[in-house]
Amino acid sequence: LRSLEHFHAALQLDASFARCLVDRAAAYAQLNDLASALRDVDCALACNPTSALALSTRAEVLARMGRFHEALASWNAAIDVDEEDVQYLVSRARTLLALGLVNEAIIDLNDAIEAYPEFVEALMIRGLTLIEMERQEEGERDLASVLELEASKEREIQMTRDRMRVGESCTSTISEPMCVCEIVCALN
Repeated sequence: LRSLEHFHAALQLDASFARCLVDRAAAYAQLNDLASALRDVDCALACNPTSALALSTRAEVLARMGRFHEALASWNAAIDVDEEDVQYLVSRARTLLALGLVNEAIIDLNDAIEAYPEFVEALMIRGLTLIEMERQEEGERDLASVLELEASKEREIQMTRDRMRVGESCTSTISEPMCVCEIVCALN
């Protein structure tokens, strides 16, 4: 709620500050106030109709509202604006699955995995979807990859934890960027 107060104050200074509207929409969505979230993100899009962040936030809100066809249109627009963000493909795949468009979802998941072979979320969703499609062997292969990637990440976290305990630099053990949350969790 405190962050909402800050967003309100910033918007009083400049009501057309699109990024602030998107951030406030995300805050509203976290509070499950989806109507307010949608209102803010639509205002942000009125200011900047080609904001991939605003389009993706709109898609997420619409999907949570169960308005999957509209969410799909927003995912399509976000991907048109930012073709490089593979998370958009995975999120669109979730929406396609909600609409029962399984083959189209698999295409998006394949594209995401091709671009980023260690994308755990994409591998997990594709694996479970393939199993539901009775393509057991392929699905299990994806899920095995997920387990392998997660085990590797856990080993990396353990090595970081061990080095930090003895006062060594931990950055040399991290082979790919880790979020702060992962590092904090590793230390607990």
